[in-house]
Formats: sequence, structure tokens, C-alpha cells
Amino acid sequence: MSLTEKANLVYVFPKQKLFLASQAQRKTLLAGRAFGKTFLLLVCIAYFARYMHRAKFFLAGLTFAQLLNIVLVDMADAFRGMGWREYDEKTGLGHYVLFKAPPDHWPRPYKSPKSWDRTISFITGFCIQLLSFERPDSNRGGNYDGGLIDESALFKDEWVKTILMPMLMRANTQRFAGNWMHNSLYDFTSNPWHESGKWVFLTEELMKKDPKKYFFLEGNCDDNPMLHPDYKKTQEELLSPMQFRIEVLNERIAKLPNCYYPSFEFDKHCPSCKCP
Repeated sequence: MSLTEKANLVYVFPKQKLFLASQAQRKTLLAGRAFGKTFLLLVCIAYFARYMHRAKFFLAGLTFAQLLNIVLVDMADAFRGMGWREYDEKTGLGHYVLFKAPPDHWPRPYKSPKSWDRTISFITGFCIQLLSFERPDSNRGGNYDGGLIDESALFKDEWVKTILMPMLMRANTQRFAGNWMHNSLYDFTSNPWHESGKWVFLTEELMKKDPKKYFFLEGNCDDNPMLHPDYKKTQEELLSPMQFRIEVLNERIAKLPNCYYPSFEFDKHCPSCKCP
């Protein structure tokens, strides 16, 4: 049974519903501006909180500022659609707590965090920890029941393969036996501007071989029926033609303007360079 069949409590348009309906453990959403990537990511967290009691997931972003100021800005609205409201210490009412230890009477995750200062915890015992990749190696060694990556094209392939993936499938296998959401890894991104971000297309190739395990979906602002009718025209006026095609229309451009040296990576090939 799909997520939307289990609890159709929040409005999602058809393309978003396709993403939620898939029971693949590994999912990639490649979509342009105003598709609703961030909202869908938050809805996924809310569903995990409802159906993965006492699990611990991660939410990975390039920086904490990105996660706090962009991803989590609409969190209250997205969670409210699933029936979750922030806990009020005065009334004792509410369902989730931000960046501090949850109430003593709430159940704890099977693998509780040592610190709650970068954690969102729910009344079901589910929690999600924020991981920043400003210092990638600082995230090694954790145990998680699943995870999500925001703007994954900004990540390096090696971070996913050597840091994030090894932290899954290490714990609670018996406790969540039969739950297809266990060990899920979802990433959400726009089209990559750099060669190093093209690893996000791997899910598309793997889906051709194993569509039960892998799911890849593309979209753009035309899929969003709630969008202001002038949005697309305004973006076309503001952006360069190349920016508009990649960022808004979600087109894959065979040769990007920064691809004169297609395998060049600034921090790899010029680690001591002080140029801006």
C-alpha cells in the first residue's frame, strides 16, 4: 500500500503523488524551480514519522544554513497537513520538538542521538538528524534507518558512496522487517551545473534494471497546478536563456558553459589556490 493510500491527509499534485506512491527504497527527484521539491521532501519526513516509529533518519544538506533557512522554512505548513503540530511545553500538546530533547514521556528512537541540538523528534519516537557537509568526514560512523538529501547535485558521488550509504542497513533490520520504508534513501535536486553532480542520474539507469528498488522522476514548474500563472514568464525575463532552460524547464544540456575541462574540480585540482 502506498503512502498516499495509507494517509491522504495533505494535498499533492499528480507528479508528486507518483513519487510518494513508489515503494522503491532508492528514489531521486530531479526537478526545476517551483516544482515543489522542498515541500515534497518535508511531506516524506512527515510520513516517515507516522509509519517508522522509533526510527532515526538523517537529512543531509551542503550547509546547516541551507537546511534551516530554505528547507525547513515551510516545515510547519507541510507537517500540519499530516496532523503534526509543534509541541507546546505550557499546554503539553503537540507532536514534534525542534533541536532539543523531547519530553520525557515520549518514546525514544532505538538508536537515540547523543545530542538533540540538530534533531527534530516526534511523538512516535521517530527523529531526523540534520547533517551538514561543510566538513564531510565529521558525519562518518552513524547508524540510521533511512535518509534524505537536499540539492544532491551539489554533493560529491564519493560522499554518498563512502559516508551516507554505509550508515544505512546497519541497524534495526529485525525491528523493521517487512517495512519497505526502512533503509530508504531519497534525494531531491535540480539539474547539475557541474560534472561532479551528474552522479544523480545513476538512479535513472538503475531503475531500468530494477524498478522495484530504484525510482527516478523528473518534473518542472508546468507540473505544479498551484503555481502563479505569471511565474514562468517572470523567470524567463529575469534569467539568462541557459539559466532558464536548466533551472526552470529542467532541461539537460549536453554541454554546460563550465565544461571546457569537464572533469575539473576546483577543490581537487587547486586545493591551495587563493583565487576567488
